[in-house]
Amino acid sequence: MAEVKITDASPLTNPASTDVLAIVDVAADITKKVKVEDLVKNAGDGTAAAPSFSFDSDPNSGLYNESADKIGFSTNGIGRVYVDGSGNIGIAQINPSAPLEFGKSDYGENSSEDFYRIKFNNSANTANDIGIGQPDANSIALNSSNNGSIIFYQGSDGEVARFHTNGFLGIGNTTPTRTLDVTGTAAVSGALTAGSAAIVGTLTQNGNNVLTVGETGAITSAMIANDTIVDADINASAAIGLSKLATGALPTGITVASANIADGAIVNDDINASADIGLGKLATGALPTGITIASANIVDGTIVNGDINASAAIGLSKLATGALPTNITIASANIVDGTIVDADVSATAEIAVSKLASGTARELLQTNAAGTGVEFTSNVDIPGTLDVSSTAIFDGNVGVGESSPSEKLSINGSILTKTVAYSSSVDDAYLIAGSQAYTGQTTNWGSYGFQHRFKSDSGGVSRITVDNYQGEVLCIDQNSRVGIGTTNPYNDLVVKGTGNATTTSVSPGEFTTTIQTDSAYIHFGKVNNIPTIQGSGTGTGYDLALNPFNGNVGIGTSAPSQLLDLASTAPNIRLTDTVDGYSEIDGNAASLKFNADKGNNKAGSAMNFAVDNITRMQINDSGTVRIGQTSTNIPGLGNTTIGAAFEKTTSGIALFVSRSNRCPAFFNRNSNGEIISFLRSGTLAGKIQMTTTSVSLVNGSDYRLKENVTDLSNGIDRLKLLTPRRFNFIAEPDQTIDGFIAHEMFDAVPEAVFGEKDAMEDQEFEVTPAVLDEDGNVTTEAVIETRSVISPQGIDQGKLVPLLTAALQEAIAKIETLETKVAALEAG
Repeated sequence: MAEVKITDASPLTNPASTDVLAIVDVAADITKKVKVEDLVKNAGDGTAAAPSFSFDSDPNSGLYNESADKIGFSTNGIGRVYVDGSGNIGIAQINPSAPLEFGKSDYGENSSEDFYRIKFNNSANTANDIGIGQPDANSIALNSSNNGSIIFYQGSDGEVARFHTNGFLGIGNTTPTRTLDVTGTAAVSGALTAGSAAIVGTLTQNGNNVLTVGETGAITSAMIANDTIVDADINASAAIGLSKLATGALPTGITVASANIADGAIVNDDINASADIGLGKLATGALPTGITIASANIVDGTIVNGDINASAAIGLSKLATGALPTNITIASANIVDGTIVDADVSATAEIAVSKLASGTARELLQTNAAGTGVEFTSNVDIPGTLDVSSTAIFDGNVGVGESSPSEKLSINGSILTKTVAYSSSVDDAYLIAGSQAYTGQTTNWGSYGFQHRFKSDSGGVSRITVDNYQGEVLCIDQNSRVGIGTTNPYNDLVVKGTGNATTTSVSPGEFTTTIQTDSAYIHFGKVNNIPTIQGSGTGTGYDLALNPFNGNVGIGTSAPSQLLDLASTAPNIRLTDTVDGYSEIDGNAASLKFNADKGNNKAGSAMNFAVDNITRMQINDSGTVRIGQTSTNIPGLGNTTIGAAFEKTTSGIALFVSRSNRCPAFFNRNSNGEIISFLRSGTLAGKIQMTTTSVSLVNGSDYRLKENVTDLSNGIDRLKLLTPRRFNFIAEPDQTIDGFIAHEMFDAVPEAVFGEKDAMEDQEFEVTPAVLDEDGNVTTEAVIETRSVISPQGIDQGKLVPLLTAALQEAIAKIETLETKVAALEAG
């Protein structure tokens, strides 16, 4: 082989694993050779500051041996990622106890916080941080930097809840203005409390007060929705004052009968000038005194209006039957007192109450002693409308739509009112809708319909209740506590129901309590005997937002310190796929574990780590860590996939690194010495030693490691067995080189030959790559098959050096002998 300076040698850009490098055996002070495939087998352990494999331009970033069965990745001289012998990966955690464990984040202005931060970029390439950590023992927390919101989404239904930057939680809306701001229906089962005190403030719906907390049991007008009170709501003895009536005409249908008019009370002004009272309305009898007419003075049939003097006093016998002519009016003086009866007055006369004079005629209707109202002093039947503009006092029973009232006020029909007053001196007041035969005061309502009770018990304790035929359904006790479905409310509001939903898609009817706002609901009840809160709307989704306008939410704690604070001896978050199983996040004071497909329900499950919505690292169900690719466990072996993988098999971990056109592995240390160490069964077998300008493959050669040491003889004879050749590799047909054929070298230097002649081996190869979805999850596994390929022999040309040295020494000895003989011959 001709001597060629290194600077003049042709570059070899893609060395084969069997190619060799010249290397100096420092101990023996001889040059040996090392195969490329063995180059990195004995690298030094390195440190985070001086990794064994690094980069020329960045010597304190790279790969190093952290400790036994553990490798580390460092940047800027600090360990960042660690992989231990169990396949666990630690990020900022040197001793990971789970497949992936995060340590404490430490960078920038957030260096003092207890979160490991993950940075996300949105479509506008604006970066935002999300912190995952446990600021308190046995806790897990999420933290959004830059005063950002934390938003929860439900599949294609979009946003369901938001922890807003203002500290409020919004459910069903994106701009909460209260600690808990719910857009939709919120239902409460049990006590609704604020801390240890009762609720303070007003519960509103669409801006209107529904219930004002702190009242003493009274129902105010503001609590009653307009137009909602009906007849059954007003007690028969309500005695609604006439002063409660607004001024104006009585409603249509309320009429004044003759019995409502005091006899002799109507005067001339009471009757309209255009009343046109028919002659048929006049009673028989003589005209009033002073009205006379002489028949002899009148030509029959000739008298007209102008002929008759205003004081003519025409006799009534002269009047023909029929209606009086137009414009003839009757004054009060023309009416005999006490002669007008009901039929005489038109149904539309609308005689004003102020026209009635005081008096006692028949004692039916008269003004009261104060002159401020009207009194009915005996039974009155009003078939039409009664318009009372002031106070009305009824001493007897009054029936509305009822001809035989048995109580002070008996109403058969609907009542429209805004206020119902009950006498405080009566222990039991009732509103009854149903049979009027009810007269008792028991809770057994029988068939008497729906009833309200406003009463005190025998001890004088006041209660307000609403009952149906089954008993009490609503009550307000003496402590202003409201109970629905219970007779003994133990908090300000207690709603009690029965029932247990058992399906995974429950309907609103399967819950016992509901709060509704517009078309949105919050249901309270049990599902599979577990207390449950569920939201629902008009669609098929069941959205529920907690603190959408920011504020902390606690599960298992009454004092949440973060937006979501889970407190338990073993805090756990389960992410359930209703089709394929579930994953969990488990945490405690010592560790945080991400557990994908915990129930092992889904084949090919994996844990993916994505940046910009692209999976950058994956841990699959075999324990293999894939970096920069998710399609194969063996990038670069039988394929051209670029990326890296820590393949986990039953025999341990294998590192595969593949790159398209640049060096895939860099090792650096900042001083002379070992950069890669090679061990067999834990014992050092060799190493790669480096200086500022050179790299040497160093094999163990210490005399203390050897025995049966003898001198090498017959070097020249054995050297003659070598057959140097010129050839090209099939993969590089255009490059002819010098070298040996492995099996031809075996007879001369068997220790320099590795493998067996014509050996074959099985090799996996990728037929089709894995198919991934947009989140980087494998939807179709890669198709991997096995093929038989050659298991090529190789040689370590460095192991020829001892033989070459021995042969050269023997040759030198022969040369020196010949030189001595030649010199003797020349001298002689």
